[in-house]
Amino acid sequence: MSPYPPRRPRVSVVIPTYDRADALRRTLESLADQTLDVEDYEVVVADDGSSDHTADVVASFEPRLRIARTWQEDRGYRVSAARNAGARRASAPVLVFLDSGTLAGRSLLAEHLRVHDEADGPVALTGYTYGYRPYDLSSSLALALRECPPEQVVAEHGGDPDLRDLRHDRWAELGFDLTGLRLPWLFFWSMNVSVRTDDYWAVGGFDEGFVSWGVEDQDLGYRLARHGARFAVSRTAWAVEPPHPRDIEANLASGKRNTRQFFEKYRDPVLELEHAMLEEDLMWETELEAEALARWTRDAAGTEPGADEAVALAAVRAGRRVAVLGIGRDVPPELREHVLVDVDADRVRAARRAGARDVRHSVGVHTGLADGEVDLVVVTARWAGLMPRWGARVLAEARRAGAEVYVSDALRVPAT
Repeated sequence: MSPYPPRRPRVSVVIPTYDRADALRRTLESLADQTLDVEDYEVVVADDGSSDHTADVVASFEPRLRIARTWQEDRGYRVSAARNAGARRASAPVLVFLDSGTLAGRSLLAEHLRVHDEADGPVALTGYTYGYRPYDLSSSLALALRECPPEQVVAEHGGDPDLRDLRHDRWAELGFDLTGLRLPWLFFWSMNVSVRTDDYWAVGGFDEGFVSWGVEDQDLGYRLARHGARFAVSRTAWAVEPPHPRDIEANLASGKRNTRQFFEKYRDPVLELEHAMLEEDLMWETELEAEALARWTRDAAGTEPGADEAVALAAVRAGRRVAVLGIGRDVPPELREHVLVDVDADRVRAARRAGARDVRHSVGVHTGLADGEVDLVVVTARWAGLMPRWGARVLAEARRAGAEVYVSDALRVPAT
């Protein structure tokens, strides 16, 4: 035995798990066979309260891996808390997150480490994950995915469309270059991702307020994007995700609830659209909607509410409570005690600086207003770009929140 302490690992792998000991064993087997020197990485199994033989599986790898296990009491689905506990136990400057059951390709850790070592600033790296198709469990490749080593699966079936990562087509459209995406965090899914430890904690780690399946990884990605991280996808840091039982309907319902929680946490119009898109089961189009929102906002830069604002002022002078969707550069003092909504962040900030009491950055689909909270909702000409796509939803929200709705003559209102 060496008299010297082991060197500090360069990568820490954090694997959340709950009662999936046999799946975890396969993940650990793949991690024990990496091209990266075993002294350069450690594995932390972040146990969310397992009662099966998970602890025995972890112990069985102690001769082969630098491995540790954190454990928290089983109080329901708390994967964010488990990951954070694992990250606190980790000691390397780079964190790789894998799911229990994910099989790492032999170069996965070396590639994650290389990207971070060569980067000039924060990076949020996603590794390509073969077989990740959670809504298609009937794949003819299921047996191979369950029973064969990951290298064999990829060598024999890597070109098969049924083995592709669920995100493959979207990434292929971009040439696997995420530069320039408005929502690079949209497909930052935690079964195979990495980030520098300092950046992870700089944004607060996973939000432990998410206590059911889904969206906590997007939320982390969103904060990393605001932190200045560059998002990238690596086909070299690949893994394989064998199929396993999922409650698809429950997961979809949970994802929709958590997307609303995500939106309400930040009140960002882009997240409002993501929530609305998921309500329509159109998640894959969210990036396109974000691009359209940016165009609408630019196009509306020179549009003022004009006569529509006069309608709102008349209602205020009559003692009515008003909400205005689409505000001017200079909000009249009489409107500053009422609800003001705009998609333009600059106008929102200007209204707040001017002393407006309730200013909301929103597209008007989910305003946060209570049922019947105001007497009149005024939808001004500034909403022209939004109405062809979102007009029906905007009007439904306005009718829910207001006793009466006024729509600018300048708007093309969709048929209802």
